[in-house]
Parts: sequence; structure tokens; C-alpha cells
Amino acid sequence: MHAVSELQPIDCSDAVTKLTAFLVRHCIVKGDEGALVNSRGDPQAWMLDLRLAILDADASAWIVDELWSRARPLWPFQLAAQELAAVPLLGGMVAKGAREGLPIDGLIVRRDRKLHGRQRLVEGRLNGEKIILLDDIVNSGRSIARAIRIIADLGGSVAKVISLLDFENPRRDFGDSAPEYAFVLPLRSLGLPASRRTEPLDRRPLQVAWHRPSEGGYSRHVARKATPVVAGAVVLHATEVGRLSAINRSSGAEMWQRQLARRSKGLWSTPLVLGDRVYIGSYEGTLSCLDIQDGETVWTFDDADWIGSSPATDGERIFVGLEYALRGGCGAIVALDAKTGRVVWHRDVPSPVHATPSLSKDGRVLCGSNDGTLLCLIGETGEERWTIDIGGAVRSAAVFGPAGRRLFVGSDDGGVRAIDVDTGRIAWCFQTNGEVGAPPLLRGAFLYAPSADGILYKLCAQTGREVARQRLGGKIVATPAVDGDDLLVGSSRGQLVRIRIADFRATAVHDLDFRITSDIVVTEDHVYVAGADGELVAILRHNPVAGDSAPEQAARRPLDPPFAAKAANARLRPLAPLYNHLRSEMTEADLQVWQDFISERERNELVAWAVRMRPHLQANFANRQYRQTDTLPELPQVYTTVRERLERSARLADAEREPEFGWYLSVIESGGAVHSHLDPTRPGRRHLRCNLFLQLPQAGGFPVIEGQSRPLGEGDMLAFFPSERRHRSEVVGGDRARIICSFGYLVPENYALPIVIA
Repeated sequence: MHAVSELQPIDCSDAVTKLTAFLVRHCIVKGDEGALVNSRGDPQAWMLDLRLAILDADASAWIVDELWSRARPLWPFQLAAQELAAVPLLGGMVAKGAREGLPIDGLIVRRDRKLHGRQRLVEGRLNGEKIILLDDIVNSGRSIARAIRIIADLGGSVAKVISLLDFENPRRDFGDSAPEYAFVLPLRSLGLPASRRTEPLDRRPLQVAWHRPSEGGYSRHVARKATPVVAGAVVLHATEVGRLSAINRSSGAEMWQRQLARRSKGLWSTPLVLGDRVYIGSYEGTLSCLDIQDGETVWTFDDADWIGSSPATDGERIFVGLEYALRGGCGAIVALDAKTGRVVWHRDVPSPVHATPSLSKDGRVLCGSNDGTLLCLIGETGEERWTIDIGGAVRSAAVFGPAGRRLFVGSDDGGVRAIDVDTGRIAWCFQTNGEVGAPPLLRGAFLYAPSADGILYKLCAQTGREVARQRLGGKIVATPAVDGDDLLVGSSRGQLVRIRIADFRATAVHDLDFRITSDIVVTEDHVYVAGADGELVAILRHNPVAGDSAPEQAARRPLDPPFAAKAANARLRPLAPLYNHLRSEMTEADLQVWQDFISERERNELVAWAVRMRPHLQANFANRQYRQTDTLPELPQVYTTVRERLERSARLADAEREPEFGWYLSVIESGGAVHSHLDPTRPGRRHLRCNLFLQLPQAGGFPVIEGQSRPLGEGDMLAFFPSERRHRSEVVGGDRARIICSFGYLVPENYALPIVIA
């Protein structure tokens, strides 16, 4: 960190005086001279256009003279410049050195990796001399820190940074490196206010658990690619060179790999895990079903020329989009039997389908195509309910609102639209300035929409009104991830940015060496980030400063539980483990959520029963009611069926019912919440609590375990040990109550939840 007070005073040489006058007269552009926006997209009162000085014959000579005077004492050296404005200055200084008999070699640090040829980030060759890094303006120091790190990775060392203008930003930070710093002019010399930012960005180095290098992919393809998928102890990683790998999530060791497509074709499809099977499409035109234990093929479907769509499932069928070459460039949406690969139905559409089908809770399939059409089909038959024209190609999944009646979708025309699921009517459209090729993220009342214009937009989900925006360096082509109270966003320029959800401000920025074109994945211990050329890095989630001791999670013995046994005759169900370890010896089987544990029909029956039982429930703090289910006047068969399924699947048939709370029905209305607490248990036993979420409120109501909110869906079952983890709930908001059925058991101390529920 370089404090402003440590820097040298203004140089008052004649060249500086002339240069100052030129900048004030010609380079300060006021807002009343035309529309000006800052890097966040907000209006600004003024800006500096230093290119007018750099491209002026007299002013550029003054600038080169002043920069040279600050660099010359360090000769011999090599000079590096960042794109774009500093590159002409680099040329001027190389020429000046030659005239004075002090030859210097130059380097250019690119803003983005070159997309063809040798695909370099740095042009020129390091000659072994110390390096002076040149820039036109220094503000936060973010780009300087990135350039220093890139040069260091090539074996070079930056000894000094020189800039024309310094913004006097107290947040300035060049990272771990501490080169000497000099500048020609401070911002105040032009009569402009210095930066008033006071909250420094976190630039502490990331602690990497493991890293898998590039497989020689195609980093020039700046488009959304396959996302890593975490399933139990495994990370499934599909790359553009056609390889699917199963990687131990703790150690990074490869457990198996399959070459599913030629390098020229590749895998763009994100794997889908359903029970003990993996489903993935390839650009060879094949959808493969593999055994998750060893990668062996169970069945294949190859009635397509290309598959760029990612599969989706309702637990019984696999839905995926297809593309054909011999049918005039048309496409299709197909439903396959998950166990056999048999075609259940096939729906032709006029153009290729790269989007992932989205499934509603009432059995509808909604999917976009490359001609801008959005279709709503009946999941069981493929029959069309409605079709609308979006206006631009839809290449990703759509996102359902909490009640399932509204759909949010992005498209290549830059639009983000809210659509009524029942009618197909467009409720609102928000326009960005770049393609929206990834699904927006819905959290609470807000929608976070990534765009290729480099901006993450925060929108009101109800109205589509823009609330705030954050601009990143490079395109944003993947969906942001939630990490506690923050969002994690990646860009095609390799920036990993942490944004605080509460005020939508960036709090940390890290520059990686690869383009981030896949969704970031957050688990209890790692953040997984995949690169455009096939790299995959696992970053410790609780990231200490370099040199500090790592958290207990990093120190524990790597986890490697066995894969779940096959269940050939059981109905396969998706798995989504919930995260956050309370103590170092816990495994990922200590806290889980089993998605879609009950069917929509079962959920509707249980909600109707809960409504009928409302008059019989007992008050339990403000706006909360509950009652043990065996004391209610009615207990439907569907309740018993679900409980027996839980006991059979989770090996609880012989477990003792927890005596304090037992099995109960809970209803929490607006304003109510569960307070923070630990539940009792008996010595030598563990208290297991399985909460089935029948209905979620319009806002809030999610469980909060060890301080971290755990978003889940209606019909999901949360299983954890409440006597070992402090827990509460978010305050319920809106007209809809939060309704759960809770099942409590006492289990042996060595009991662990199964990783996969079938």
C-alpha cells in the first residue's frame, strides 16, 4: 500500500508548468459538454481525456521528458507499458533512450489475452534487467497490481512504477509487491478533487487448495461454458477439448476421465447428476449417461449433430436441446427416459437449441432457441402450451420466481425479461448493452443479471427497474454465485470480484490468469473457478492472509467417502448438499438438503392438510404455531408415506424418535422467525432433524445455520444435527406462511447421513 503522504511533491519544472496548462485547457471534459458515465455506468460531472495530450506533438514531448527524468537514474532497465494509453509513451521513451545512448527494450502488457496467434498477455521478451512499469493514470492500483503479477509469472520483477497522473486515492494498492512509485502530476494540480474513497478493496492473495492446469482449450471463445458440478466427494469438470473428468474435491486428484468428443468438437454442456448417474451432451451430437463411480457408459443417445444444451431432469426424464445440420439448421427439444435413454417425446423447432430446458413445479418445460423463440411444453407429452418471440437468441436456462408463476430469461439482444408462465405474456423487459447469455440470479426481491457489456445489473424482480450496477473489467458471461452475504462474479478478463449484497459494493478483487467463462461454484470449504481454456482451481473459501494459519477446514484430513451404491430400481433424485462445517472433523454428510424429496402432488396434499390443521396448532412465540403431528385430529396417508420414505432412504427405520420435539407441523407467518438456539440431545446420541419445506414465504424464511443462510426450494428436505449447529431462521415476509413438517430422531454417534438419497 502506498500512502499519499509518502509521495514526492509536485515538480515545478517548465515542462510540468506547460503540461499542466495543456491538461487543464484541453483534457478536462465536463458533463455539460456531453453525456459522461463512470465505470459503474452512473453519470459523472467530469472526466480526463489524456489521449488528447498523449497524441499532441508538444504535450507528448513534455510527458516523455518528465517520465524519462524519473526513470533514467535506474538505467539499465526494461520498460513495460499497459494497454492502451501508455503504449505511445513507451515508444517515445524507447526512442529517447536510444537518442541518449541508453538503449532500453520494451514490453506491452495486454488488457486481454490475444485471441489468436500466440495468445499472449505480454508482447516482447524479458531481457533480465529490472523493469519499470509505465502507466498514464494510477487510481486504485488494480491494473498495476495485475501487471506486476503477470510480469512476475514470467520471471520478471518490477522495481518502479511511474505514471503521468496520480489520483491520490487512499485505497491505492499494488498488491504484495512494493515497488518504488513516482508520478508527474497529482490530480489536485489540475484543480480537481482527489479521490474520496476510504474503504480499501481486499486484495489479499487467494489460498489455492489445488489447481488443474489448462488442457489446451480455446480461450478465445468468450462464451459461457460448462460449469463444474459438485456431487458428494467429486467435482465433475467438462472441457472444450471433449474431456469429462471426475476429480476428488479435497485433493484435486483425478479419479477417472472420459474423452467424450474430439478436441475440435468439445463439451459445452454442464453435467447433470441424478443419483449415481451423470448425463452430459457433446458437440459430437451424443448425450451420454455414465456411471458416476467409474465413468463407464450406461447408455447413449445420438440422434443429433450437435448438443450444446445442458440436460435437465424431473427425476424420471432427461430434457435436452438438440441441433441438426441435415434438417436445414433446425433443432429440437427431446425428453428421454432417465434409466434407459428411450425417447419419450421429440419436439422439432425451427432453429438450434443451445438453451437448457427449465422445469416448472407443475410439470411444464420452458426452453428458448437460437431464433429468439421461447416455448412452453407439457413435460409428459411435449405438447405445446404457448410460444412467444423474445427478440434475441436464448442460450441459457430461464429462472423461476419463488411462486413459480413468473419466469426470468436473458437473450442475445441484451434483454432481460419477466414472463408470465401461464400465458407467455412479457411483464417487463430491461435492456443491457451486451448479450445476456447466462441465467440471471434471483435472490429475495432482486434479480442480478450478468451482461457481456461488462456490467452486473441489480434489478427489482417485480418491476424490472434498475436498482444498481457494478462494472467489471471484461465481459460477464456466467451467473454470479452467492457466498454468504456476498456475490462472487467472474469476468472474461480474469477478475474474480466479491460484491457485498447489502449495498452492492465491491469489497475484494482478485486477478486470475485465465478468462472466467463458467459459473462459479461455492461449497462449504471451496470456491471452484473454471477457465475458458479448461483450467480449474479450488480456492479455500475461508481465505486467510498469506502467512496466516489456515482455518480448521483446510487442515482436516481430505474427505473421500465412497460413491453411493447403485439403485437400479429406485427413482433417481437430484442431490444438492448444503454446506458449512461446524467443527473440523465433520464431513459433508453432516448437513444436506435433498431436493424435490416429495412430488408436487404430495406437496399440494400436505399443504392442504396443514391449512386444515391451522385451528388446532399451538402458539409458539410471535407469529409462530406448531404441534406434534401425532396429537392432531387428522394425519393423512401421504404424511405417513413421506415419513416412511425418509426412514427407509436415510437408514432411520430403527432410530428412536427424538422425545423433546418429536415430529411436528410448523407454521410461521409474516414477522415471525425461529430464534438462534441449539436443540437438546441425550448423552451418547446425536439429535438428527429432517425438515421438509412444504411452503416458502414471499420473502425470508430460509434456515440460517452457523450464521449462513441456506436457500432451498419447496419440496426440499433439510437434514442436519441441531444439537451441534446453532441455527435460526430468517424473518418471514409477505402474505404466504412458511410451512414445514419436521422429523426428529436420536441416532448413534457414528451415524452419518447418506450422500445420495434414492
